[in-house]
Amino acid sequence: MSQPASLHEANTQRTVGVPERATKAQPLIKSVTPIALVCVAVAAAAYFFAPMLSVIALLAAAFAVVARATVAHNVAKDLADMQQARASHAAGKKPAECAEFVFLRSGEMLARPHLFTNYALAQIQELHAWAKVEYEHA
Repeated sequence: MSQPASLHEANTQRTVGVPERATKAQPLIKSVTPIALVCVAVAAAAYFFAPMLSVIALLAAAFAVVARATVAHNVAKDLADMQQARASHAAGKKPAECAEFVFLRSGEMLARPHLFTNYALAQIQELHAWAKVEYEHA
């Protein structure tokens, strides 16, 4: 194997077998940037004519950002819980309860598909399909 010509070259070489996408976190919830941007634009436009309206618009923008962060945190936690339940099921720890939990929780999440990105929706649908088969066999 050849040695890199410089230290910079050694640090920039890609690791073989590790896809580049694996290092980036995938978003689970759709962005609220357009909503927040409209609120900020309304606040800027209304500042000179109705200062109270600008305050309300800025509060709405802050609320949208905080709400998205809260929902994203809950979705990430729910996905981790469902993955853990699937692993527990594979290990034989209360398989009926694990499959039921994943089936019911993923069903609730699939009732609101407009919130999720395609990546998160694919994960939830895959977990739901697995749990449906396992729940019916239990």
